[in-house]
Amino acid sequence: MSHKLCVLIIEDDQDLAHLESKIFENSGFESIVANTGSQGLEYLEKYDISAVLLDYQLPDMDGREIILQLGDRIADIPVILTTGHGDQELAVEMMKLGCADYIVKSTPDASVFNIVRRLQRSIDYFALLRERRVHHEKLAENERTYRAIFEELSDPALICSLTSKKRVIIELANNLFLRKTFKKYEEVHNKFLEELLPDAFESAASVIKHSDQNGKAPLQEVKLQLSKSAGKIWYHLRCTSLDQNHYLLVFKDIHRRKQTEKSLEDTRKLLESHMTESNSQMSEMTKLLQQEMSSRINEQRLRSIYEGSTVGIFRINSEKKSVLVNPALVEMVGAKSQEDFYDNCQRMKWFQQLFENDKVVNDLVSTGRCANHQISWDRLDGERIYVRISIRRVDDNPSGEEFYEGTVEDITHSTQIRNELLNRVELEKLAISISTRFMNLSGEFIEQAIRGSLKKLGEALQVDLSVLAIYTPGNNQIESTYFWKSKELADFAINNDYKDLDKKYPWFFNMIKSNELITLTRKTELPPSAWEEYQVAEKFNLNSMIVLPLTNRGNMFGHLGLFSRSEKSFWNQDKIGFLEIVGDIFVYAIDRMNAEENMRFNLSEKEVLLKEIHHRVKNNLQIITSLLNLQAGYIKEARYKEMIKESQNRVKSMALLHEKLYQSENLSKINFADYAKDITMNLLSSYRVDTNRIELHSNINKLFFNLDLAIPLGLICNELLSNSFKHAFPENGKGEIWMNMGKSGENKYYFTFRDNGIGLPAADTFNTVKTLGMQLISTLVAQIDATFEIHNEQGFEFKIQFSECSNKNRKKANRVAR
Repeated sequence: MSHKLCVLIIEDDQDLAHLESKIFENSGFESIVANTGSQGLEYLEKYDISAVLLDYQLPDMDGREIILQLGDRIADIPVILTTGHGDQELAVEMMKLGCADYIVKSTPDASVFNIVRRLQRSIDYFALLRERRVHHEKLAENERTYRAIFEELSDPALICSLTSKKRVIIELANNLFLRKTFKKYEEVHNKFLEELLPDAFESAASVIKHSDQNGKAPLQEVKLQLSKSAGKIWYHLRCTSLDQNHYLLVFKDIHRRKQTEKSLEDTRKLLESHMTESNSQMSEMTKLLQQEMSSRINEQRLRSIYEGSTVGIFRINSEKKSVLVNPALVEMVGAKSQEDFYDNCQRMKWFQQLFENDKVVNDLVSTGRCANHQISWDRLDGERIYVRISIRRVDDNPSGEEFYEGTVEDITHSTQIRNELLNRVELEKLAISISTRFMNLSGEFIEQAIRGSLKKLGEALQVDLSVLAIYTPGNNQIESTYFWKSKELADFAINNDYKDLDKKYPWFFNMIKSNELITLTRKTELPPSAWEEYQVAEKFNLNSMIVLPLTNRGNMFGHLGLFSRSEKSFWNQDKIGFLEIVGDIFVYAIDRMNAEENMRFNLSEKEVLLKEIHHRVKNNLQIITSLLNLQAGYIKEARYKEMIKESQNRVKSMALLHEKLYQSENLSKINFADYAKDITMNLLSSYRVDTNRIELHSNINKLFFNLDLAIPLGLICNELLSNSFKHAFPENGKGEIWMNMGKSGENKYYFTFRDNGIGLPAADTFNTVKTLGMQLISTLVAQIDATFEIHNEQGFEFKIQFSECSNKNRKKANRVAR
């Protein structure tokens, strides 16, 4: 098992801390809880913490003090701050101090998926920062190495640059140059070459010019005086271009050689008539020697680039055998050395795969190069990596042999992230499809829907068997089983009457009873105590498996299991989270099916069952809200996000009503004052309304309405409040909102909504505005058979008069409205 990342939760609310701890553990993290700031700082010193979820308000200190005491450690550990107040100035201050993220409690941002996703994103981001620091340290080490090589050159040397006016300025001189010229570093640094060495300036400018134009600067012989204590002697002046503006000048002492050449020249004149053939041979040998020296210099430059690059670089011959590879490529494929790379190159077919691709071959034939070709390689340790390769054909090789050279970039991480995102989208689509299947489904069709959903699960996750088992109240045997199996498991018998699970399969039963998730990639991972379970897996060749315990109201309910014959390790956190959602859907569905069955056989428990129905309706509406929130995470356009938020608030208002009903003693009517207060608090949180900027005055009497009247009135309140929060006070303007409701006579009521905002545009009226919210208000007013008035002076005012009618009349009014 891989080492799990550990999250430190610093939170004084023990219930909230326990909930957050469970969320992280279900998401694949370990967690530690500290209830005070000092205890959190102690745990940071004691344990290996990967991230911190920090509550700003703590009993002994606030979040700012903890961040300051962390000091430099804030750069290595991502800290996500949570607070119950959406203070933007506090958020900016804490982010400046080093916080990785900032979450306001009781908002959509604080949902389960957002907390885990943003925590994982912060951990990945800080890991990337650490990698970059290591990379910069390596670059600094390389620079020190090259500086040491420069100092160890056996000849005087300078590193120069060109100014905008093409003047040569000295940036660095090695120790030998300083000793040769009897100068200090301050006397040479940032001095113009023409001032320091006027005799060498013209020759230096010439070699730099040639190097700048074509990179092939010829050697220049120059006679100059480096120090005042010595006379002029001959030097070879060699220039190497380091980049577009920096050059290496090396002064090679050839004075003795020049003297020797002069002597040889005098001798040659004396022996010219007798040495013609010998001189011709010597000339040819000199050319060969110069070519060899040039070849060695070029090879040395190329090797220095190969050694220092963090990207893989290679050169291969026409037989697709590697001639030269750099250390980065050796490390990329898991080889121990370059010799190890050469020994395995042909066997692993790393480069042969390139020339088996028609596009690569065609590009090399037509243009001589192929850029950004993506391919997968198998490392020597068996791990599959994805690489991006650019390759070109070398046409100017002096030996005439055909070569190819190019670069290799490891893109495994980005490819895996892209594949994980695609798989996550598919799982979310499947979750929506399964949840939609069970919405408003009659109990007699739930078992059929479960079997169909198990088939979808098995096919989508590529397993051979998917099983849903429901336990008896004693929890030691299976009451009923639903399953799907592939053709390969046609002989696998599913027994619907497993009795005495604790005796037949003790290891399995203890794991489920302890609410432990079972995930295996192969059957050999089963412990010795699971001998009975291993025998079943061996008989049907089952390897990879996941078994998810299911609970209902804190009691053991059953399990959801998926089994496969393959040995793939595919039970990542996304799939586990998806199966938890599906398991909850199955539990709710079977619970609802059992509730409906009990309703048919026990009419005396009608009131209890009715409360349970309201509870289930509320749960279904909350599932819809969660699915809308999940979908909003993949939408970029603001207007579509706003539409989903409005839909969430409408669903939430209906869910609040059902929640009030199943909590109420009277199932036929609801206290509308409490219901309106809950709707208002939900919208204030959803739109993050600053109550110091917008004051809300609510005067709603304690009135009890039935379901047919309460739902339309609640939706009207929802739409009017949403409209005012969004449009009535633009550009952070201040204002007030008033809501009043009471009795106006026998069985008659009034409702008034007013704000002092900008009102409707002059050209619009209530009936001409085509937004969904206004059309919904118009339909709801007609549905409750109410009369209404609209005033658009000094703000917006909406008044309705309505009465409670019988259920028969209400249904008739609903049909007319529709």
